[in-house]
Amino acid sequence: MADRLALLLHMHQPDYRDPETGEPRMPWVRLHASRGYTDVPALAAEAGAMYTLNVVPSLLLQLQAYRQGATDRWERLSRRPAEDLAGEDLDFVRRRFVHGHPQLRRASPRYAELAARAATLASPAELRDLQVWSNLAWVGVVGQRDPLVQALRAQDRDFDHEQLLALMDLQRGLLHQVLDRWKAVPSLSCSPLCHPILPLLIDFKHARRCLPGLPAELGEAGTFAWPEDARRQLVEAVAACEQLLGRRPGGLWPSEGALSPEVLDLVAELGFAWVASDEGLLQHSRHEGRARIDGPWVRPGAESGLRLLFRDHDLSDRIGFVYQHWDGTAAVADLLGAAAERHGPGAGAVPVVLDGENPWEAYPDASEGFLRALFGSGRTCTLDAAAQAGPRGRIQHLHTGSWIDADLHIWAGDEEDRRGWALLARTRATWQARGCPEAAWLHLANAESSDWFWWFGPEHHTEVADLFDALFRAHLAAAWRDMGLPVPAELAEPVGLRPPVEGALHPHAPIAPSLDGHLHPVDWTGAAHIPPPAGGSMSRGRAWLLGGAVGMGAGTLWLRLDLPADRPQLRLEREGAPTLDLAPGPGLRLDEGEGHMVAAIPWGGGAVRLALVALRGDTVLARYPEAGWLEVIPPPI
Repeated sequence: MADRLALLLHMHQPDYRDPETGEPRMPWVRLHASRGYTDVPALAAEAGAMYTLNVVPSLLLQLQAYRQGATDRWERLSRRPAEDLAGEDLDFVRRRFVHGHPQLRRASPRYAELAARAATLASPAELRDLQVWSNLAWVGVVGQRDPLVQALRAQDRDFDHEQLLALMDLQRGLLHQVLDRWKAVPSLSCSPLCHPILPLLIDFKHARRCLPGLPAELGEAGTFAWPEDARRQLVEAVAACEQLLGRRPGGLWPSEGALSPEVLDLVAELGFAWVASDEGLLQHSRHEGRARIDGPWVRPGAESGLRLLFRDHDLSDRIGFVYQHWDGTAAVADLLGAAAERHGPGAGAVPVVLDGENPWEAYPDASEGFLRALFGSGRTCTLDAAAQAGPRGRIQHLHTGSWIDADLHIWAGDEEDRRGWALLARTRATWQARGCPEAAWLHLANAESSDWFWWFGPEHHTEVADLFDALFRAHLAAAWRDMGLPVPAELAEPVGLRPPVEGALHPHAPIAPSLDGHLHPVDWTGAAHIPPPAGGSMSRGRAWLLGGAVGMGAGTLWLRLDLPADRPQLRLEREGAPTLDLAPGPGLRLDEGEGHMVAAIPWGGGAVRLALVALRGDTVLARYPEAGWLEVIPPPI
């Protein structure tokens, strides 16, 4: 069986600070500090567990800024007396204080009630309870040991302003301790400074290696080729770790696990001991022997140099997307059993690499049961230790791609992606022509972050997509100002100009999701996103559809609907086909889980036009779209 799991937990946020004011435009760094940033190192230390903490320096810089007094608008409005909320601030609280995974809102009957009608909240008592719960729900395992947090959770409602301020002060205390906790972790690795996709920095056209369907003409996006930026992002990442954590990282988790042969050369040259990615890259690479991932790989002639480690995709995703629904002890037993079954007797350390902050929002106990069982198992080790084992083989030629589908479609495959890269390419070329003024560098580096491109295109959806879009353009605009040049007018227009959903949806690859009652986001990476209907409420402000996705594959139309707890009856209308009730019955494979429903519908090929209808009994509550159809265009198969 596999001896150990080489565990890496990746802590990452892009730089949310306004490039002009320095104020964070989004609160995620502060909120995660109350949960994953604190709980992971604390629970691991209590168990004496070995693991690798991976950090993105843009996150380190923001943690330091908060320690030095930075505040975000969410925090300031959280501290505002509810009686004083009015105008734009009141609208902001109603719209933006229901954030994070739905599981957070299930932590309290009061929070769930307030979230369901947030748009109409008016009384100071309701608004103050929303202020409290939008912060209290994020407090994780360590924070919940505090008597104040225990008392607030037991009280549930009718908080006073002094309680609110005490909670915000406690949150600040947890935030200020994060960097000190991270200094003491057993193993440290890093990602590039601002989390860019390194293969695309070196040459955007290299995306063709894994995306042969890219247009023949890439426009200005295709002119982006600045390998010196990739180098500098890595060099400055190491320097930031040394400055803020007092130590040099041993290895590298490249942003999104994205590698190419050129990136590998650069990583080796800069002296990293190891670099990690996903097993999909190994499977698509030219290599000797069987694609075992229970040990390091090397390049020909470099047996004593850089080690390549490849994560077990399935085991990593189980932690990130499946075990939130399990008892923690049972989940760890399943994880270790699956590792033994997959890798067999005598296997070495198997890399398990995943996001170290976001998954724990979805765990009802803030992941305490799972992390205690995992860290207490005695079966984890660092990636440093895994890299020191004897090599499993040599890679003759490394595939270019990322952890998602072993390609780069999320960041380069859509027209919106390439529109963003065109703006970036124009700014970068101008910076070069102006002699690379140092004042503009960090703005440019932040604009190169992968995170803005994650939200461009149809693959992903967030209620704050507008803020991500605006911040990307703000970083570019600041670079132009620091070059002493006028800001181009095009930076005033959103990059995400995708038309409303009442048009064509374009799944980009066949899919075959699992039907096991759980949502596996990686199963839906080839699907087209269905955003929630604008103003999509049934009554009293309650949304009936939170979004979803649609795709095709193997004679099946796959429809995923993200739904509230009080979901209505649903009916699917299809042009030229019988109406279909989305309920258990003959002729329909239906999978329902917490917060979602998946329908597998026979599909004979070709485009499909459909609409969704919400009902109570025989009464139609809403249709999406209100008129016409959503047309789903089949992907290349």
